[in-house]
Amino acid sequence: MKTLFSTFILGALFSQAVQAQDNDATMLDKIYTQSFYHGEAYDNLHYLTKTIGHRIAGSQKAEDAVVWSKSLMEKLPFDKVYLQDVQLPYWDRGKPEEAYVVGAKKQALNILALGGSVGTGSKGITAEVIEVELLSDLKKYGDAVRGKIVFVNKTWDESLVETGAAYGLNSGQRSRGPAEVAKLGGVAYLFRSLSSSSQDDYPHTGGTRYVNGIDSIPALAISALSATRLSEALKANPKAKVFLRNNSAWKGMVNSHNVIAEWRGTEKPDEIITIGGHIDSWDVGEGAHDNGTGTMGTLDAIRTLMKLGYKPKHTIRLVFYMNEENGVNGSMKYGEVALAKNEKIIAAIESDAGGFAPRGFDIKASAEKVQWIQKQWKPLFEERFWVSRFLQGSPGVDSGIWGAHFPNTVMFNFRPDPHRYFDIHHTAKDVFEAVDRRELQSGVAAIASLLYLVDQQAEQLH
Repeated sequence: MKTLFSTFILGALFSQAVQAQDNDATMLDKIYTQSFYHGEAYDNLHYLTKTIGHRIAGSQKAEDAVVWSKSLMEKLPFDKVYLQDVQLPYWDRGKPEEAYVVGAKKQALNILALGGSVGTGSKGITAEVIEVELLSDLKKYGDAVRGKIVFVNKTWDESLVETGAAYGLNSGQRSRGPAEVAKLGGVAYLFRSLSSSSQDDYPHTGGTRYVNGIDSIPALAISALSATRLSEALKANPKAKVFLRNNSAWKGMVNSHNVIAEWRGTEKPDEIITIGGHIDSWDVGEGAHDNGTGTMGTLDAIRTLMKLGYKPKHTIRLVFYMNEENGVNGSMKYGEVALAKNEKIIAAIESDAGGFAPRGFDIKASAEKVQWIQKQWKPLFEERFWVSRFLQGSPGVDSGIWGAHFPNTVMFNFRPDPHRYFDIHHTAKDVFEAVDRRELQSGVAAIASLLYLVDQQAEQLH
C-alpha cells in the first residue's frame, strides 16, 4: 500500500511539474509576441539617441536623460518612481583632438582622448615614439622612455568568437598604461583602440586611470588603421616624431542621479529583483548600443509583463545607473544605500552588452544553481527562441560593483551576439542606425522571459 501511495504522490508531483513547464512555455510565447508586435524599446531608443544624444556623466545631456527616463517610468503602473542622488566627477573632452606624424607631408592619425585623460595644453606635444606590444616590454627601454610618447600597439585577437574575451586581454593596458609610462618619464600614452576589426579607422575611447603620486600624462586611443600607419612610419624612420593635442580636463564634482522605479510584489514585497543598466554613455556617437539598448530594453521588458497583466510575486526594481563609463559612482551609491537599508536583493539582471540578437545570459551563482537553470529553463528558450547560453560568468559591471555587498544574490548578465559589438563600442559609430528593431525586441523578450522565471521560481535559486 505504501509503495502504491508513494508512486501516486510521485506521479502527481511529476504531473504538476509538467503542467508548470507548459504554463511557462505558454507565457514565454505571449512575451515574445507582445515584444515583437507591441514593443516600444526601439521607439524610446530613437528619442534617447536622436533627441538627447550622447550622455557623458555630469553633462547636461546626462541630466536630460535622467529627467526624460523618469518621465517614461511614470507613464507605467509602477508603485514608486524616484531619483537617487549621486555625486560624481565630471570629465569634459573639450575641443576635438589632433594628431599627425611630423614630416614634410603630415600623416594624420585618428585619435580620441581616453576618459579621464588630462590635456596636452594648447600647444600640444611633439616627441619621438617608442612602440611596444605590451607594457611589460618597457622594461628593456629604461631611461630611454623619458621624454617620449609610448605607443602600445597590441592587435586584437580576431580568432576569438567571444569578443569580450579578446577585449579583456588588452583592456588592462588601457587603464594601467598612463601610470606605467609616467613612472618612466614618458610624456604621453598612445593606445591602439580595442576594435574587433583591423580595418577600423574609428578610434575607440574608454576609461583610464592615474595613480596618486605619479605625474598625469595625456592618454589617447588611436584607431586600428592609424595604428598600422604609425607603426609603418616608425619602421621607415625610428626617430619619427608625432604631434598630439587634446583639450580634456576634469571639471570638479557635480550632482547627478540614478533613476529607479519599483513594481511591488504581491507575495514577498520585501524581496527584491533588481534589473537595469547604465543610462550614461561616452561623449562620441549617440550611446545607442552602449547603453541605450540596455536601459530602454530592460524598461520595455517590464512594460511587456505589465501589458500582459502579470502580477509579480517579488518587488521588481528597475535601476538606470549613472556613470558606469567613467567611475561607476551610480552603482556604488546604489549598493551603499541598499546595504544601509539591509535590503534583501534575491536576484539581479543587467543589460550592458548591446542590442544585438540575444544569445543567453552569464550567471553569477554556484555551479549547482547554474546546472539547475540549464536543466529547467534553458529548454524553454533554446528550441523556439534560439537563446541557449546559460553559463557561469560575470554579473556585469554595475551589478558586480554593488553586488560586492550582496554575495549571495544570484545575478544574470544579458549576452547578445558578440560579433559586431566591439566594432562600434565607444566610437562615433554607436548610433541609432546601428540597432536593428527585431534584434532589440527579441532581446527585450528574452530579458522579460528570464525576469518572469526568476520571479516565479526564486526559491529554487536559494
